[in-house]
Amino acid sequence: MNLENLTKQEAIQLMQEGKCITHKYFAPSEWMRMNKNGKILFEDGVECDVYEFFSWRKGESWESGYSIYPN
Repeated sequence: MNLENLTKQEAIQLMQEGKCITHKYFAPSEWMRMNKNGKILFEDGVECDVYEFFSWRKGESWESGYSIYPN
């Protein structure tokens, strides 16, 4: 697993393990993780379903480019 360029599936797995994840298109302060209910929780407190998040982020550019957010 390349922690500097994670795939979407690797990022989802790490979020399920409690890690904060960012993406190359996110602003430097933006991150996401999964809460206990399996929803994505963002740094600003917004929550959404995994399906909802990725339904708006389709295409090859969203299949990779994730990394662990430096806390």
